[in-house]
Amino acid sequence: MPNKYIVSIGAHAVDYYYDVEGFPTAGDFTHAVFKGTRVGGCVCNCAAVMAAHGQDVYHLDCLKENEESTEIILSELRKRNIHTDYVKKDKNAVNCSCLIMCHESEKTIYVVSAVTPCFKDEERLDNLLSHASYIYTLMNVVHDDFDSLEPLKRAKENGTKIIFDGGSYYKDSYEIDYIYKLSSGVFMNAQSYARLKEVTGEEPYVKYLREGGEFMCVTDGSKGAYCYSKDGIFHEEALKIEVVDSTGAGDSFAGAFIASLNRGLSYAEALRYATANGAYACTKEGGMSGGTDIENLKEFAHKHNLEL
Repeated sequence: MPNKYIVSIGAHAVDYYYDVEGFPTAGDFTHAVFKGTRVGGCVCNCAAVMAAHGQDVYHLDCLKENEESTEIILSELRKRNIHTDYVKKDKNAVNCSCLIMCHESEKTIYVVSAVTPCFKDEERLDNLLSHASYIYTLMNVVHDDFDSLEPLKRAKENGTKIIFDGGSYYKDSYEIDYIYKLSSGVFMNAQSYARLKEVTGEEPYVKYLREGGEFMCVTDGSKGAYCYSKDGIFHEEALKIEVVDSTGAGDSFAGAFIASLNRGLSYAEALRYATANGAYACTKEGGMSGGTDIENLKEFAHKHNLEL
């Protein structure tokens, strides 16, 4: 019986949206008008898409005890059918929040980073990770929030595929090790791919597949997306849409891709679903806006000349 559920780890956020008169330079100021609050965070955004596609998703996290934003996050996750049994509360935790300053079609995001007490190497965590089909998280979450890498290593040995959001400036060597030694798949944009290439000195996807990686997806905005995989190289053109808010588009892409693989689809098919879902997210406001069901996504894709 194959593993079927997916584990998302960390990277929650509460997004606070503001309209500003403009983006100030150092020493300058601008007036900000509060627009509203939404739950986001790149891994949670991805989890919302995977759950909307019918996947069984467990979120692993640690949130601030007795904090209003904690209940906001948990309520939103549960509303989207994401299991929160493994979300702990701790008085020493700090919840992540994002101040999103919007001016016309542009935005600037200020991230107040989370502080998460370490996940311990214990049986309950080991069982969760080692019986998942996929684990999705960020490299810095693994580095900062795990007391030991052993639970992740054991999960990989047991057949769990560890997937990272590979967006980074690659100033820390541990990130290179995590990509090439710990993960089975990676998502990144074209800018991060170029930076990784500068560090490694060769095409990252060539090195990645040679060292045992299964796929590397690279998104490039209006130029579409590539999937470099053990089964070949695949490309999808970007859908022509009117962008409302690009927040969470990459997360929606990743969520649809992983959900598609977990449904047994090929890399080429997964790339089509991911491309459609990333575009769909751009037509709505908020990081979790990509969380739509498969039938609605198929209808959206069909209207934009992509058949799923």
